[in-house]
Amino acid sequence: MGVLFQLPLDEIDESEEFAAIHVNVEANIAPNGPMGVYAFNWEVGDWEQLSNARYSNRDKVISTTLDDPSFIGPDGEVAIDFFRYSRNLRNPYSFKIDQVSVWLETY
Repeated sequence: MGVLFQLPLDEIDESEEFAAIHVNVEANIAPNGPMGVYAFNWEVGDWEQLSNARYSNRDKVISTTLDDPSFIGPDGEVAIDFFRYSRNLRNPYSFKIDQVSVWLETY
């Protein structure tokens, strides 16, 4: 389960420089437990953990800032994925994502 965002790189003024990528995830999980949020680092070709927060059956917003442009793919892609940590992976769980937002900050 994951999401792929396409940043409009062609709309960014060439005089602007990369400052950060901001990521917000609003979600809930049942039963309660930790959920890892990851972003794909295009330079190293692997996923990097952004957060490992405990979610519950009430909505929670996790916000993080990436200050490395290597999380932006060659065509402006930003890939975000999720992983549920559980000692007993046979137990079913429900992960409900209300919103994932990604935006680019320039200066």
